[in-house]
Amino acid sequence: MKIRISLLVACLAIVGIARPIDAEIIKDALPSQDLTKAKSLETILRDSGLCKQYPIAIKILNDNTAEIATYADRRLSDGETKLLALNIAKVISTNINKIVEVKVRLCDPASIKYWRDIVLSAAQIEGGLKSGPEQEETLNSIKIVNNMGLIDSPNLEPKIGVYKRILKLKAAGVDVRPYLKKLAGIETADKKKKKIATQLTELNASLSEVDATFNKPISSRVNGNDLESTLRQSWQDACNSANTALKAVEEAEQEQNNLTSPSVYDNDAQARYQNDYEGRQRKIDAALAAWQEACRYRELTHDQLKQATEHY
Repeated sequence: MKIRISLLVACLAIVGIARPIDAEIIKDALPSQDLTKAKSLETILRDSGLCKQYPIAIKILNDNTAEIATYADRRLSDGETKLLALNIAKVISTNINKIVEVKVRLCDPASIKYWRDIVLSAAQIEGGLKSGPEQEETLNSIKIVNNMGLIDSPNLEPKIGVYKRILKLKAAGVDVRPYLKKLAGIETADKKKKKIATQLTELNASLSEVDATFNKPISSRVNGNDLESTLRQSWQDACNSANTALKAVEEAEQEQNNLTSPSVYDNDAQARYQNDYEGRQRKIDAALAAWQEACRYRELTHDQLKQATEHY
């Protein structure tokens, strides 16, 4: 757990969320009479039970926006994830005056390479926690950005779009290894803060050419009467694959948790433990990547089933 906490703090420092809330930050954001109430948002959030035992990092910006990062259960549905983010944001807005926006980053407990971002306006925080049609409308308006393991940068959303297109082609039976290799090169350039717009455009163009050949309308590939049952079976198979991939992640996590911590005085044992821990982490990251792809394929098959059901 110590390693994971330090990794989270390092990650948050990079993205600019790491500085914990303290009296000086609160003093800038609150009138003096509210200092006692909001002495520590981290403590308040922990006491609320929303973030469980996970570490929390909070930052209040001068433009009355707040950023918070913590971990969250990867098995939460989109709706549950939105409600968790809304409740966390509500704690922030209740304890800090004049907050206009809250950005919540929910990292995967196994690896900070994987996270979901939700940006909430004051109106969404208010409407999303009401019951009835207003809540449903607000939840539908909230966007979740799943980084899918890609490097955070101003180019993140275009990269996610490209990656989803690649996975869609993979689901259609296309050998996508050349495109994944190109995306990996783009990731390396992005990490070095090089310009990647041209590379993204070229990769998108290549994908469009392949997409026109392989992704024909569903109805042209399957007879009408068999369409829905075929898609339903595909969706069920995708759900089973995602569940299997999730179990692989959990098994890899358990292997890492089962490692025995060496004595602090045994440097050789400490080095071996660190190597073993990092090896298990690489296995976890690979399992997470496979799970992310399986989830994406599950989403694709669900969307196809929904479209076919509505059409026919």
